[in-house]
Amino acid sequence: MTASVEFAIPPGWRQPDANEHRSPLGSVVAVCHEAQAVIVADGGPRADLATLADIADESVAGLRAAGASVEVLRREEMGAGDGLGFGQLLRVRDGANTMQCHAVLALEDIRDRRRRVVLRFVLITTEEHLSRVVVDFQEFLGTVRASSERAEGEREPPEEPPRPRHTRAAG
Repeated sequence: MTASVEFAIPPGWRQPDANEHRSPLGSVVAVCHEAQAVIVADGGPRADLATLADIADESVAGLRAAGASVEVLRREEMGAGDGLGFGQLLRVRDGANTMQCHAVLALEDIRDRRRRVVLRFVLITTEEHLSRVVVDFQEFLGTVRASSERAEGEREPPEEPPRPRHTRAAG
């Protein structure tokens, strides 16, 4: 299962330059130099039964395994209906001393609810700039959608054959 995702970059932000596109946390999708902030995305198919909170815990464990000191400041479910997600706010001391807002989102396969793609978006900034850019991050998350475009080489799902209509003979 593949998923194409589309989103809108917040005003005052821009797409990364070629030398800014990678982070240890994933691909940089937006940069705001004025606020010393980036938005990073990663994700992929997950066939396990891990909850979004479990996956958020994996992010914290990964940062700690990389040698960072991580303080979890806040964690909560977010969204409603089909747009459920999980968010957390972290203070990360790894030489750069950053604040990180993590949003973990799941896109379920509409044909098979057991299959899903889990996406993680991370806002990384300084504590000084957090209150300014967290609103931009929330607006960004509100624009994340599964794209209707198909990946190169991906085929249209087969159409269901027409169902026969049952009629009753007049007697």
